[in-house]
Amino acid sequence: MALAGARQRSLLRQLVCSFGVVLLVMVGATAFFVGVERWPLLDSVYMTVITLSTVGYGEVRPLDERGRLASMVLIVVGLTGMAFGLRCAAELVLREQLLGLWTRRKIMRELEHLRDHHIVCGYGRMGREVVQELVQRGLPVAVIERDPPAIQPLSDSPAIAIQGDATLDNILIQAGVQRAKAMVSVVSRDEDNLFITISARHLNPNLHIVVRCDREESREKLIRAGASRVVSPYVTGGRQIAAALTRPAVLEFVETLIGFEQGEAELEEVTLRAGSPLIGTSLGESAIHDETGASVVAVRGPDGHFHTSPPPDRKLRAGDTLIVMGTDEQLAKVEKLTAAV
Repeated sequence: MALAGARQRSLLRQLVCSFGVVLLVMVGATAFFVGVERWPLLDSVYMTVITLSTVGYGEVRPLDERGRLASMVLIVVGLTGMAFGLRCAAELVLREQLLGLWTRRKIMRELEHLRDHHIVCGYGRMGREVVQELVQRGLPVAVIERDPPAIQPLSDSPAIAIQGDATLDNILIQAGVQRAKAMVSVVSRDEDNLFITISARHLNPNLHIVVRCDREESREKLIRAGASRVVSPYVTGGRQIAAALTRPAVLEFVETLIGFEQGEAELEEVTLRAGSPLIGTSLGESAIHDETGASVVAVRGPDGHFHTSPPPDRKLRAGDTLIVMGTDEQLAKVEKLTAAV
């Protein structure tokens, strides 16, 4: 893409230069007819134009040897410049069409191979933050955005950009919603988020859907429509501001863990699948901390209930989700330790 952009800029410069040369030749020829041949300005311009365009109307006035020589120079240099400029213009148009076709086919091929990916609907300020976080974690991402200029920055990103309206089923299907693991809808209007949620839930009943909500009265509608979680940036932001005033150290610690700032440790969730060797053992017997150095700070049971600061004798069951705190290396060891055999 970078090479294609460089070639396009080079063609634009050549196009401007070629037509600049033609313009200078026309100005010079007109000045010659006015100053040397002593023709009126209109006759001089007319002679320059019909000579350069080779329409064959004949000479406006009789030409001496100097005039004929100037006319020959005008024809050779002017036509050469125009031909070169037209070639550059044609190549620009053709390259633009071919590049657009090649880009669309490339995106379609990439989308066809996506599995268990994340779809982000809306690439505004919030969407950019979501995509950046997912890309930093190395997760496959497809972005749907209605406004073409808004997704231009994604041309150099691992995220796949799709220009279209996410409220339409065919756009969601194009993004691979039926094969996706999760979807985030952060478009500006609650009504659009509602339509997107309904469509996505219908197309993929198992999809994890996180939706932005501006108005509190829209929250219940979004949940009934199939949203797994509804986030209000105003409510969340207000609580963070209040916490920054009353519990600044706690807020700083939590933000560090969930990735708002770079820290040595972070929180991760690990679900115990059937076949994990830890199923049936207690937290103490699992020796997660001794084996990996990470700490289990909470356990969410299959019923969705959280057990914070779980005791060592708490038995682990299939479907339990462990909320673990540790470094990237420690968390990788936890994943390996809990994996099904």
